[in-house]
Amino acid sequence: MKYAIDCRSILLQKGLTLLLKEKLVSLSECDAVIVDYEAKHCKPILRIEPHGVIPFPFTSSSLSFSVSLV
Repeated sequence: MKYAIDCRSILLQKGLTLLLKEKLVSLSECDAVIVDYEAKHCKPILRIEPHGVIPFPFTSSSLSFSVSLV
């Protein structure tokens, strides 16, 4: 599966980019979009819950519990 990232948090955007670098593509080519806010895209959305749910610094295993399919 290929992803695009559209996060308002710059720290989260950069961290996800480092963790998912082999699976990232442009928005037009992705299978799903990872966001950290209420977003509307023509692709399926994986929303990371806001309000400090993700501990910083985060790891790929900690993200698996904080992401929900919208």
